[in-house]
Amino acid sequence: TILRGRPDVQAVVHAHPPTATGFSVAGEAFDTCVLPELIFQVGWVPVVPYGTPGTPELSERIEPFLREHDALLLENHGAVTMGSSLDEAQIRMESLEHSAKIILTARLLGRVNPLDPFAGHKTLNYWLRLRALHEASAKGAGEAIFFQVTHHIAGGAVSTLFLSIDGSLHTPTACEIGIAAW
Repeated sequence: TILRGRPDVQAVVHAHPPTATGFSVAGEAFDTCVLPELIFQVGWVPVVPYGTPGTPELSERIEPFLREHDALLLENHGAVTMGSSLDEAQIRMESLEHSAKIILTARLLGRVNPLDPFAGHKTLNYWLRLRALHEASAKGAGEAIFFQVTHHIAGGAVSTLFLSIDGSLHTPTACEIGIAAW
């Protein structure tokens, strides 16, 4: 179902990570902006209504969620992540479980402090731009991809460098500054 429904997906990981599965048993989705890493690696994670494992019923329950999500919690069962490679799908599963542990720990400490909506949308938009640049570069539409690295120096000054895909740091060119502001 997943591979047929998502041509961009080349690999699927299904597992029963204990903490994330606990969220599925509780019927709780990951639909609040809490961790930038969760947004970057996994995105919003819904709970798919229960379907008997290994049956067409489960496939039918999963189908409506495929287009918009790269990870799913299967109610009272486990989790599924998908990606363009097995590595990407596995990293998403690990990120899902890691985030579940952090959110559970925050709850045990008394409070989950979500990002404010502006910060969450800003983080998501930044990630979508990086993903678009990566896809464009992979198709030969651009030169090396870079990530903006900003460090705060004593006294409040800010210095910006770019980390290229090859691992080198350099000061931004005028063109890169324009792209980063996009």
